[in-house]
Amino acid sequence: MKTKDTFSFFLRIFLVFLPLVLAGCSSSSSEPKGASYTPATDIYTKPIDAARMVTYTENDVTYHFVDNQILVFLEEIPMSEDLVATVATTADGTVVGRIPDIGMIQVETASLSVDEMALTLESLEGITGVSAAFPNLMRQVDADDSCRSSGDLALNLPADAEAPERCAYKYPDFFNLLPVMRELHSMELLSPVKVAVIDMHFQGLNEQFDQARITRLGFLPGSFYENAYPHGFWVTGILAADDDGQSLAGILPSALGSDGFELFIGDVKAEFIGTKWGLDFAGSWDLLVRAARDAKVDVVNISSGTNCGVNDIFNCIQLIRTDLSIINRFPDTLFVFSAGNSPTGKEGKEITLSNRSPVSGFGVNNLIVVAGTISCDPLTKHPESNYGEGSVDVAAPYQVPILSAQTPSQVWIIDSGGTSYSAPMVAGLAAILKAIHPGLSPSEIKEYIINHGESTAQGLGVYVNFTQPILALAQAVHGNNAGLQNLLNRDVEPIESVDPMAHVLNRICGSFTLYVETIGSFLLDTGSTEQVAATISGASGLSLMLIKDDAKPPAGQMSFLLNLSESFQLDYSFGLPAGAVNFSYSPTDQTVTTGSCTEGSITFKSCLITQRDQQYRPLSVEIEGEMSGTLEVTEMFSDPMAVSFDSTFIMTATIQGVSESDPLWRVLESQCIGGPNP
Repeated sequence: MKTKDTFSFFLRIFLVFLPLVLAGCSSSSSEPKGASYTPATDIYTKPIDAARMVTYTENDVTYHFVDNQILVFLEEIPMSEDLVATVATTADGTVVGRIPDIGMIQVETASLSVDEMALTLESLEGITGVSAAFPNLMRQVDADDSCRSSGDLALNLPADAEAPERCAYKYPDFFNLLPVMRELHSMELLSPVKVAVIDMHFQGLNEQFDQARITRLGFLPGSFYENAYPHGFWVTGILAADDDGQSLAGILPSALGSDGFELFIGDVKAEFIGTKWGLDFAGSWDLLVRAARDAKVDVVNISSGTNCGVNDIFNCIQLIRTDLSIINRFPDTLFVFSAGNSPTGKEGKEITLSNRSPVSGFGVNNLIVVAGTISCDPLTKHPESNYGEGSVDVAAPYQVPILSAQTPSQVWIIDSGGTSYSAPMVAGLAAILKAIHPGLSPSEIKEYIINHGESTAQGLGVYVNFTQPILALAQAVHGNNAGLQNLLNRDVEPIESVDPMAHVLNRICGSFTLYVETIGSFLLDTGSTEQVAATISGASGLSLMLIKDDAKPPAGQMSFLLNLSESFQLDYSFGLPAGAVNFSYSPTDQTVTTGSCTEGSITFKSCLITQRDQQYRPLSVEIEGEMSGTLEVTEMFSDPMAVSFDSTFIMTATIQGVSESDPLWRVLESQCIGGPNP
């Protein structure tokens, strides 16, 4: 029997797949509260075995799927159990998963070759009542973030202080609304809200989230404790990180209090495929969206989507339609999606090309898609944000002005870049509006956000404004409350009127370039270093620490642990004590060169205030500098010799014990970019 043309069923797998289905479906109707929430048992899927992964390429499109799972979609909902049994018999397999809302069943079979898979799918699609059948496809995740790659010197700062890679976040009106929210909270005028984050990799969520009430969605094991790329951890931090006394809390505890929200985590199990993370269709976010509905979640944030290549637009559009059919069935839940990131920022038209985000052009009232704008001009598209009329609804900062959290390795994340982090800004705003007026529907919340935003060009929708929609809603709901009049009737026009001191800047990805005489040059990227830290203190001066291995041969290592008793200042040559800097170089397993400095100096050329505490005092800075001196190096079986070294570096430094009376505070505010007198 001849199989379908090669594997061409991939090019039409969704051709007849599920139009927007609006009929009702059965589900749990109980009102879960915190730990009492129990996942529904009528929806389940079986995780894939990554060892069974098959890779197939057709028409320049590469597909990944497991060789023993097939997904079958039935035309009628609710599903006929007789038809389900017929499907299992025809596939010679066992039903291991169901998503009743979309008429999907997951069938596990024996291992099938590509041709055998094609024949089986053809047989299944020949059954009356079956609309489509295809393998359990892996969908590549686009959940990247970005960071500034060059420092002040390369950008010619401070002369070019408006450079998009470096500019201050000028319009942080979020901070302007906090006094209002705290007063509403103290007067018990806020209702609790439920917010869900559906994402992958939440490693570290047990740190800096002690005050939040967190409930896991569904039964799937997910990737909670995987540490490779804690994307969900960072996204969740923007919404819900505790106030640890040293930094800004997440949006929800800041605005609603730790008792004003319940956080649900939809932990998607991700598999590493090649150089990207991927999700299988059956185990992806669709399952957790249903679980969020069962938990009566008000707002769902989804900051990762499937990467769609230009040669795979057809399948991408169909995937979007299937996702929209899920969203359309849950009209009481508001969904907030990131628009996606592209190296040059692409116009979406029908879809956002780098991210399989459902798009507003399909007319779904409970869906908001978020683009990203540059920090120094919130009405201008960030170069890496996707955009397009009909593809995005609103825009928010690409570099988020809210502390996310620490990474699991305790390296400070000041904030991250990407539409992944723009989305939770909008999800947080939506949750605040819901807390003020719990009777608002998702479509009304969306309307409030859009109607009170700032108009933009470039296919960005409107730029979200926190203060105006929240004050407008609070005035409508609590306008007669005499205790709120002074707060509610403030002048909030325009957004430029907010306090310019309350800003936090870009996530810092530092680097060290190192040249050692007679040996060579090295680029030591501190973005993934095991230890990189610096502390500035008015009492004890400056402490720096770096330990870094170059991952690519020739392998070079540089480390230094340095304590300077003098106060921090720019363009001053600090002396390096003997032994402060150490170096090793191992081009082969049999060759090792080590060295330690005998003398040297370090000079800080620029600094940037990257984070402030709740009193707007500097909390962290990025520093850029140069280091040089002499190493006494020893090669194997050779006498020591003196060689020169020099290095340039960018790194982030936290600040301790700084008050307004501390001379260091005045130094930072007067010398660093981001201070009032740079």
